[in-house]
Amino acid sequence: MTIRGSKDAANSIGEHTSSKGNPLVIGIITSATNLYFWLWWLAAGSTLVLRGLEIGILAAALFMVGHWIADLSYFTAVSTSFSRGKKMMSPKVYERVLLSC
Repeated sequence: MTIRGSKDAANSIGEHTSSKGNPLVIGIITSATNLYFWLWWLAAGSTLVLRGLEIGILAAALFMVGHWIADLSYFTAVSTSFSRGKKMMSPKVYERVLLSC
């Protein structure tokens, strides 16, 4: 699908698609419906929160907040780099990048 869609994606490199709705709400819904989000929190995350609770409720809360801030920071950096990086490539270079992927 990437190979077949590379030409169309490269041709639409300068276009901005606008989705209906608030991007923050859409992001929350996407995360909440992501199976891997739930699997991580049920497996590794819950264990870490329980260990934090052994120290105190503040430690568990700080772990969760810190983890969410780290996720937000990481995905903001990824999103920003993709947005800016896409603008730095010509459509032909972008098509070749997609083909190589």
